[in-house]
Amino acid sequence: MNFAFYGTLRKGGRLYARLEGDKNFLIKGTGRIAGYQMHYYPDGGYPGVVRGANEITVEFVEAADPKISQRIIYFEKNYEQQAVEFGGEQYILFVATQNGETWWNRQPPVESGDYIAHLQSKTKKKRKNKPPPALT
Repeated sequence: MNFAFYGTLRKGGRLYARLEGDKNFLIKGTGRIAGYQMHYYPDGGYPGVVRGANEITVEFVEAADPKISQRIIYFEKNYEQQAVEFGGEQYILFVATQNGETWWNRQPPVESGDYIAHLQSKTKKKRKNKPPPALT
């Protein structure tokens, strides 16, 4: 089964370690898809995607083992599955349900549409704003 990951399951996301190293899990590429807007939930530290006019960055992956596919679907059980195409193949993208769109649209946007880059920029800002150590 093929999936398109945009957040915590992407390489660099906090849930990626649950899939990394499994021989039945293959990253096939990274790309941008149009027609979506990404937001993030600051208190929970995860993104959500709704239909919109922007582009988002996704990782296209294949889960050859049905058990891995079941785990992924379980991780994303609160989202709706939508089909997207990459390289002539269909992938499942998890987006906010119609009921969840209103809530997600009230959350801060990820302007770049790239959640991993967003996390990295937040980490760099924290480091820049950190005061230097006291001299003793």
